[in-house]
Amino acid sequence: MATLLFFLGIHMTMLLLAACYRVVDLWYDILRYAANIFGRITLIILANVALVLMLSDALLPYFIAGQVFYFGFHILAHAAGRGIALALEQRLIEKSQTESASFESDSFRKSDS
Repeated sequence: MATLLFFLGIHMTMLLLAACYRVVDLWYDILRYAANIFGRITLIILANVALVLMLSDALLPYFIAGQVFYFGFHILAHAAGRGIALALEQRLIEKSQTESASFESDSFRKSDS
């Protein structure tokens, strides 16, 4: 039962984060989708509250641990992805600067002869 509650906590957190990301995904037409988005977020929060209130004191820590684990994992994955993206961008910038410098030096040599 503890494992099931841990994974249920993960699942509920995934649902809540996905619902929150809908604001960003549908920002281009937020007025049209706002009621749907905020209604879904409200329902997921209410389901979380209902689960927390229904669980016994012995089982509640497993559910909360699943939620905290997934939220922490999500933050770390986002930070790692951002770090990788920045590193790749920096490599592309350095590569383009190296190629540009190489091109300029080749052009300079050709114009001298």
